[in-house]
Amino acid sequence: MCGWQLLVLWALLPATAAGSSGRWYPHCTVLDPEGKYWLRWGRQGGRLAFRLEVRTTGYVGFGFSPTGTMAAADIVVGGVAHGRPYLQRSY
Repeated sequence: MCGWQLLVLWALLPATAAGSSGRWYPHCTVLDPEGKYWLRWGRQGGRLAFRLEVRTTGYVGFGFSPTGTMAAADIVVGGVAHGRPYLQRSY
């Protein structure tokens, strides 16, 4: 089994990846007690940009929902399979 891999996902609202890698994210929170799931975000103009950093050996999911449930959620799932990263968006 592979060691820990760092998976970084970028999700922008509205969705566009152009120029996102160099963005500065002034806000940050840790989403799990072990410190392996970090969410960073910031505004630039009229857009809200997110950066998710997760230490995982499998996959990770992240989403937004108007009700806090899976129904009507906008979700991104990503991971590394066979040494290649993948990203899938569902809504």
